[in-house]
Amino acid sequence: MAKITDDHVQIATNLIVQDLGLRRTWPAKVTEGSEAYRSLHDSGAYRALQHHSYTDAHWRTALKRIFPNVVFR
Repeated sequence: MAKITDDHVQIATNLIVQDLGLRRTWPAKVTEGSEAYRSLHDSGAYRALQHHSYTDAHWRTALKRIFPNVVFR
């Protein structure tokens, strides 16, 4: 299984932001020293996107566009 890094989270976040039609990007670093996908849930970006009814499924879909072979458990 591929490792998801902060860079992948940044790209996925930007894809979701584009899908929402928002003109905003988020910092590439989510939480220093922690696994990027998990730390995403504690980030301001995730909370902000939750207000637009984006769920874990949306993040997985965006990450799948970057990492077609990733299996989420």
